[in-house]
Amino acid sequence: MPFPENGEKIRRFIKARGFTQARFASLLGVEERSLRKMLHNGVYDLRTLYKMAKVLDVDVHLLVPDPE
Repeated sequence: MPFPENGEKIRRFIKARGFTQARFASLLGVEERSLRKMLHNGVYDLRTLYKMAKVLDVDVHLLVPDPE
């Protein structure tokens, strides 16, 4: 199930950490285009969410979409 609104939340974390999307994508090991698509569509697998949380130094629960 996609959660496009979650992409904006993750973008705020990226910006707060001082990363560009290109740098963040590089740290995740994905293409910048793939990252933009994930953030736009709100579709992430669990492995990617854990990687994002580690790179952003936040608890993964802050990145998990709210199902409501």
